[in-house]
Amino acid sequence: MIGDGIANMEAGLRAVCRDLRTDPNALETVFVSVIGFAGIAKPIVPLVELLSFSLPALPLGAGTNLGAALDVLTGELDRNIQATTSERKGDWRPIIYLFTDGRPTESPSAAVARWKSTKWARSPMIGVGFGSSADLSVLRQLTETVVLYSGATQSDFNKFVKWVSASVTLQSTRVSDTGDSPVAPLDPSVMKLVKDAKTIDVDDNIVTVVGRCSRTSKPYILKYDAIPATIPGTGISYGSNSFTYDKSFPISEDYFVWSDNGRQALSVNTAALAGFPTCAHCDNRYGLALCSCGAVICVAGTDEVVQCPWCKQSNVFNQSGNFDVGRGVG
Repeated sequence: MIGDGIANMEAGLRAVCRDLRTDPNALETVFVSVIGFAGIAKPIVPLVELLSFSLPALPLGAGTNLGAALDVLTGELDRNIQATTSERKGDWRPIIYLFTDGRPTESPSAAVARWKSTKWARSPMIGVGFGSSADLSVLRQLTETVVLYSGATQSDFNKFVKWVSASVTLQSTRVSDTGDSPVAPLDPSVMKLVKDAKTIDVDDNIVTVVGRCSRTSKPYILKYDAIPATIPGTGISYGSNSFTYDKSFPISEDYFVWSDNGRQALSVNTAALAGFPTCAHCDNRYGLALCSCGAVICVAGTDEVVQCPWCKQSNVFNQSGNFDVGRGVG
């Protein structure tokens, strides 16, 4: 979700809450919590009433640990949702929205089984996959209500935001009256309900490489998108195992806090990467230079002595043949 994806999500969640605050019933019934998951999972916003909700910046990190997210979700529900007893009326069942644009980078099977064994598994869950890289099959293991968002413009995303707002408004009424939790009608131009889904490998669609600016030491991500190949005469596309440079994005040190640093390292050869990446923090022309320590940095040109911001060693960088670089996950 780096770049426009995460910016749109932040703006969308804030817009949903602004819309809900105009609905008197939602003001009475809706509390909101947000759990972030990348390589790790943890609450970003604890359960608070709608009027008090304020969304901070959403995190980025290497990995998509859905299993950890389900475990954190279970813990948050256990702590915050009061059950009805003979002495008091408890909270209504929570409604869970699960947003993802990738596939789990850890096997979620055990966590899915744990989730299904809890009382919370009977709560309404709406799984939403963003784009062609979303693994909808794992969402189908958790809920029958899986929606694929395939919009490409800001106008499309605005339609999605309105749908979320309308669904929560509808749910805040129905869950209090009948325990039912339908969703608002889908706009078929940007969304569809998914009944059958196959497991996909997001690594076929994107490559990310993490580097540091040699001048500022600040980290950045180089993003490459798969180059589609087409079978002649058929129009059928298939993975070409080649990628073209999209953009260089500045990131914060929090990226490493949210990353799964215990995973086995993946790599990609630069022969599969087309384009000329630059640094996101300075005017250095080359954003994909490899230090002798194996880390990626930026350099201004060849035959230049540069101190690596990762290992602090000085290196002379020259143009060379193709080489392997570390590749992000999730």
